[in-house]
Parts: sequence; structure tokens; C-alpha cells
Amino acid sequence: MVYLLKIMLFNTINKFSERLVNKLIFLFAFIIITIVLSLTFISYKIIQNDTVKNLIANDLNNLVLVNKNFEKYFIDIGKYSFPLTNYDNFMNAVVNESGDYTQSIYLENCLKNLISQRKDINSVFLYLPKEKKYYFVEYNNFDLTVKIFYNQDFSKFAWYRKLNSSTTNTYIQPLVTDKENGYSISGRNLFIMYHRILRNISNREPLAVISLCINSVGKNEILNDIPIKHGDHTLLLDEGNRIFYTNIPSY
Repeated sequence: MVYLLKIMLFNTINKFSERLVNKLIFLFAFIIITIVLSLTFISYKIIQNDTVKNLIANDLNNLVLVNKNFEKYFIDIGKYSFPLTNYDNFMNAVVNESGDYTQSIYLENCLKNLISQRKDINSVFLYLPKEKKYYFVEYNNFDLTVKIFYNQDFSKFAWYRKLNSSTTNTYIQPLVTDKENGYSISGRNLFIMYHRILRNISNREPLAVISLCINSVGKNEILNDIPIKHGDHTLLLDEGNRIFYTNIPSY
């Protein structure tokens, strides 16, 4: 009887031990799996955060580069709009063109020269406030055509007033949001109007305005530095938050 009880007790202990071992194995396995999964999740999050940070850093670097390139581009256009070569001859022609046909032809040739040397210029205008007229040159069937428009008073336009009061004698007009300027403009994919006022040195009186209608060639070359994905929106703003370009359809 005692032997039987010992056997039963031994069997009970064995069964209990087996169940305990199984539970411990399951517990340890669960702990190990939990640790592995946790470490995997943490590693994934770390890699994900690093990837996001790298993407943001790359995007910021691209934006800084694009901003610098646009600054250089606008400075380059500004220099190009100023007739440094033969400036005295140009201003003499501006003052005397109404009574001297040769001076008028000289101005036409200057405008043709301006438009023919850059692929990003759609058309060139020369406005004479005193005469209230402007010269206009553009490519017409691959030929340069110069036209003159009379009885043109631009003092009513905001861009002209801002240009006349500008300390730099320049004003950039974004055509995506401000197309009204009084000029006869045609063409597609136009970007900006770059206006420069030329004054009488002695009394600061405005004598002429050179306006360059710039197409999107240069802008597109600069924006190619940004890897724009489907669904991304791009805005080009100045310091006054004026929109110069956007790919948002509502604009």
C-alpha cells in the first residue's frame, strides 16, 4: 500500500513537473519572441526615422540650392536688362527717337539684339513715358518683328507705379498671378516680366522702361534639381509671399 502511494505521488510530481516545465518553456519562448519582435520594431523605427531625416535633409538641401539658383537667375536677367554697352548712345536715341528716324532704327536694333541672344526671352518692350508709346519685338515665324504702339499710358498700372518708386529701379512681375501690364503679350508658358526703368541722371525723371517677357525655359531648368513626385506641390515665393510659380492646378 505504501509502495502504491509512493508510485502515485511520484507520478503526480512528474506530471506536475512536466506541466511546469512546459509552462516555463512557453513563458521563456514568449519572452524571447517578445524581445525579438520588440528589437525588430525598434530597429525598424530607428531606420524609418533615419530615412525620414535623410529625406528631409536632402529636400532642404535641394531647396536651398534651388533658391540660390533662382537668385542668381534673377540677378543675371537684371544685368542683361541694363544696356551697359553703348549706354550713352542708347540713352541719346531714347531722347531723340521721335524726331530722328535713324535713332528709332537704332533702338529697334538694340531690342532685336536683346531678344536674339537668350532662349528664355519671349519678347522685349521699350516704353517711353514722355511719348506714351512702346517698341515691341518678338519672333514672328522665326523672324524678328518690331512694332510700335502709340497712346499708351502705363501710369495706371500697379507694376509701373511700383517700378517708379523702386530704389533698385527694377520690378519683377509674376505672370502666374498678375498678367495685367498694358503690353501686347502672346505666347505660352510665360514666367515673369522683368522691368527696368532708366532715368535722367540730373533730375531722376523716368526716360524709358525696358521690359523683358521671360518664358519658362530657365525656370524649368532650375526646378529640375528638385525630384518632384506625383502629388507633390511646389510654390516659388518672393519675400513678400507673392507667388511666382506653382504646380497647383487652382492657380
